[in-house]
Amino acid sequence: MILRFNDATELQIQSAELVGTLLQIKTISSTEEELRNKFEDKFACEKIEVIEREQVKAAYANYTELLRIEKYTGEILGVAMHRTGESPEERLSNVEQMQADLGEAREKDAKQITDLQMAVCELYEMKTEV
Repeated sequence: MILRFNDATELQIQSAELVGTLLQIKTISSTEEELRNKFEDKFACEKIEVIEREQVKAAYANYTELLRIEKYTGEILGVAMHRTGESPEERLSNVEQMQADLGEAREKDAKQITDLQMAVCELYEMKTEV
């Protein structure tokens, strides 16, 4: 299999797969330094295609954040990449912000319901006094 990058360069690989939101690539054809240089190049990693038997097997867009380079037995090197804006820290921050927004909306809704209940009670009391 071959990886073809956005800058038209290629890299021989053993595998490429998505694990959750993480793109994991394994290769034996490059050194750790070569991999670091290639996968830190944001332009090159904007679009990555997996080519097998002259056909595009998969395409990955915007995996431009290098998380780590891993070493496996048999001199296999792995690269772990995140898509832009989808690192665990960014996703957690987004979830925390959404949770805070929902909490504020819940408090606002509760106040609005209380105000409506008070208005209904006032109307009921006015009707019973007449």
